Amino acid sequence: MEFTPGQYLVLAEVGATGHVFRIDADTRIEADVRKGARVRVLYVDGPDGPVARKILPGPSSATPAPRTP
Repeated sequence: MEFTPGQYLVLAEVGATGHVFRIDADTRIEADVRKGARVRVLYVDGPDGPVARKILPGPSSATPAPRTP
């Protein structure tokens, strides 16, 4: 995806309430942002709502431990 200042990033986990973050010229995108990706957003509260400062890779799924017989 391409992001330009003035756009928004909408995040939601399945079954949870979503959050909307504004993207501006100071937002640093350090993750591969695509539909279904897990990301972390560091943000500040602005007069018009949360503004993303950094978009980082989110936690990866835990790998199950091998089972012993």
